[in-house]
Amino acid sequence: MVGAVYWAFAVEAVASAAGAESVLTPLFWTLMGLAGTAGVLTGHAIGRFGLRRVHAGLFAGIGAAVALLGLAPGSLPAVLVSAVLYGPCFMAGSGLLAVWSHQVFPEQPATGFSGTVFFLGLGTLAGPAVAGAVAAAWGLRFALVATAALCALALAMRPDPVRALRPALKQP
Repeated sequence: MVGAVYWAFAVEAVASAAGAESVLTPLFWTLMGLAGTAGVLTGHAIGRFGLRRVHAGLFAGIGAAVALLGLAPGSLPAVLVSAVLYGPCFMAGSGLLAVWSHQVFPEQPATGFSGTVFFLGLGTLAGPAVAGAVAAAWGLRFALVATAALCALALAMRPDPVRALRPALKQP
C-alpha cells in the first residue's frame, strides 16, 4: 500500500508545492531512479545483516521517504532525501519479499511468492484509493503522513525467523 501511494501521489505533492515550472519534479524522478539501482545490493545486505534487520531498515526508509513528502513537499532537501531513500528501499523491498517467501515456503517457493505478489497487488489497488479518499477529505499532505504511519505499523510485522526455519526443522 505504502509504495503504491508514493508512486501515485509523490509527484503531485512535489509539483503542487514547488510549482509546475520547477525543476524539482524531474530532478526528484531522476534521483529516485538512479538511487533505486542500489537495490541490486539486497542479497548482499540480507547475507550480511539478516532478513529482519534489512526488512526493518527498508520499511523505515520507505516510511521516512513518504513522511518527508507529507511534511515538506516543497523543500529541496526533503524532496531529494525522500527520493534517495525511496528508490533503493522500494527496489530492495521487492527482492526481500522474494527471499522471505522462499524461506517461509521452501518446498513451494512459487506458491509462496505468488501469495506475496497477490497481496502486493491488493495493496497496490487499495492504497491509492484509500489515500485519495483521505486526501480529498483532509489534504494530500495529511494522507502522506498517515501513509507513513501505516508503514511504521508494518515494522511490527517483520519476517519471523522461527517460522522461516520451521519447514527446515521438520523431521522426514
